[in-house]
Amino acid sequence: MTIRYLLVGLSLLFIINHAVAEQKQVAHAKPASVTQPKPIMVKASDPFFQVELKANPATGFSWFLTQYNSDLVTPVSAKYHPPKKVITGAPGHTVWKFKLTQAAFVVPHIIEIRLRYMQPWAMVGGKHKLIVVVTR
Repeated sequence: MTIRYLLVGLSLLFIINHAVAEQKQVAHAKPASVTQPKPIMVKASDPFFQVELKANPATGFSWFLTQYNSDLVTPVSAKYHPPKKVITGAPGHTVWKFKLTQAAFVVPHIIEIRLRYMQPWAMVGGKHKLIVVVTR
């Protein structure tokens, strides 16, 4: 009976030691690298800019505007352009055009615009795109 308690105790000690070691590894792990988008520089003399994103509406996926500051940004248009070579299932691209308001140039701003590539009926998953605009 004593040997049985000893084996159970040693097993518990091993499990606890292993869990603590894993927790230390997680605590010291480096965070995943995040790719920062290259900012788009916009001047008051030309407040328009555009962004081109790969798209393939044949799959049911489309780009949707999910977040922006309407006091500083005005969406102008989003238009899909099919690929130049006609190949079944080949992706084209969607061109989003925006205009910054006068308020965006009163002081320098860093403006974030977020888009999501998704199937609208799914409402989960998809790709997220962050667009960073800097005014001068």
